[in-house]
Amino acid sequence: MKSNPKQGETIEIKGGKFELIHTRQEVEKKYLELAKNIQEDFSDGEAPMIIRILPKSHYASVDLTRALILAHQDFDFETAIILLTDKKDRHPILQDLTKPVEGRHVIILQNIVATGQTIKLVKNLLDTVYDPASTSLFALGYKPDVYELDINIDYIGFPLENNYYIGEGSGKYDFDQALLGLWQKIK
Repeated sequence: MKSNPKQGETIEIKGGKFELIHTRQEVEKKYLELAKNIQEDFSDGEAPMIIRILPKSHYASVDLTRALILAHQDFDFETAIILLTDKKDRHPILQDLTKPVEGRHVIILQNIVATGQTIKLVKNLLDTVYDPASTSLFALGYKPDVYELDINIDYIGFPLENNYYIGEGSGKYDFDQALLGLWQKIK
């Protein structure tokens, strides 16, 4: 695979064929745009705390952090991983939350939001147990056709079709997640 693939190029991985829909340059530009929006929204007060909620959101958190630094936005980065204690009832537990959240502005970061159930669980947990001043939601990708909630996602990178994606932290495997650019599975 080329080190700088162009939009529309395809690759085959583990029996699936994928097309590049957003290049690395487009993704970086989108992170900078969203970082500027965050900077404007939080310019009058305390820096927001950014909480990534799934292990795969690591790539998104690194890119957002870089963009916020370039936008000269102060922020407090915190990692919290959601654990589901009961698959049926989906009771969330935030693990590794080491900094106080009470009274803070929080941005919940998830790579790609489909139905919204995961962010709903985490937002409800934060709002009821940790009492932040506010909670905002960030998603690099958002699938509006399957989104089930009336909760607003404040910072959206790209609207996406209801499909499977790899690259930029998305995918099942480390290799898939580490791909540069956002790749959509060809049906």
